[in-house]
Amino acid sequence: MAYIIPVIMILVSVIIPTYNRSRYVTKAIDSVLAQTYKDYEIIVVDDGSIDDTRQVLASYKDRITYIYQENSGQAAARNTGIRAAHGKWIAFLDSDDIWLPEKLSRQMEILRSSGAKVCYTNVFWNAGEGQSSEENQLQDKDNKGGVKVFDEPFDLLLFEPTSQCMITLVVERDLLIRVGCFDERVKYHEDVRLCLRLAFETSFAYVNETLAVADRQPGLERVVVKYSEGFAACCGDAITRAEAYFQASGKSRRIVKELRHQLGHYVSRMALCACVENNNSAARRFALDGLYFGGSWRTYRRCIAVLFCPWLVRRLGKK
Repeated sequence: MAYIIPVIMILVSVIIPTYNRSRYVTKAIDSVLAQTYKDYEIIVVDDGSIDDTRQVLASYKDRITYIYQENSGQAAARNTGIRAAHGKWIAFLDSDDIWLPEKLSRQMEILRSSGAKVCYTNVFWNAGEGQSSEENQLQDKDNKGGVKVFDEPFDLLLFEPTSQCMITLVVERDLLIRVGCFDERVKYHEDVRLCLRLAFETSFAYVNETLAVADRQPGLERVVVKYSEGFAACCGDAITRAEAYFQASGKSRRIVKELRHQLGHYVSRMALCACVENNNSAARRFALDGLYFGGSWRTYRRCIAVLFCPWLVRRLGKK
């Protein structure tokens, strides 16, 4: 007689932050409910919505955990979900994106077999009918299926950045807690900051299959509005790279060099922003730092312009 050995299912906590997205959030929830992997809980964190989100979600009753909080930002909403989670694993989904049915099943299978504590999948970036996004062009040409385990996760994060998308991330909850979850002080790209921290702790698995859809149609109101490239945004990005760069002394020269050049890129943008705001001393200091860290010709061009043609930078920046 043949015996069937059951697959042990491990609880996954799916966290969906939302803000004024009652028209979209149900599609996200329905895509989780349609998963072939069934051992999950859904935690929807309403970050202070003033539309009819609460009423719309009432129809899901005991199928989700609904948490309302005062508007505090996406990082805070995700952290609220992590604190409420019961699962060993945490998965994230934005309220206007969806998963394909095999998404969790494939990832949990890979996490069990690989020993990794972080897993991404490929994602389809929906740029609208008749349009193709740059991300799709980069990913589709290599979307052949298969799995790759990155013992050095910086190879994935720094050199294959289109493979990194928060809506496909599954990560061990204990590891998230250990690295401090999402930094709520960072207003922009807090997900990048988190992933760079995770990269120092564990290997990453990547499933090269399209298992999620990110909606980026032109004109569609977004959960995260694209920000103007102001000083605060550049500063947050620079701090994120600086933190990783100064911790990466034991990494390969290739990784340290790339982190250094990314730091130079964001510092040079800070120089431009400070120059446009007539903060000349800060602009010169950031420009000199940008030259020191180096990077692409654009980094050097920004820094040289700030140092030698600040009047031109201000004139162009105010147009």
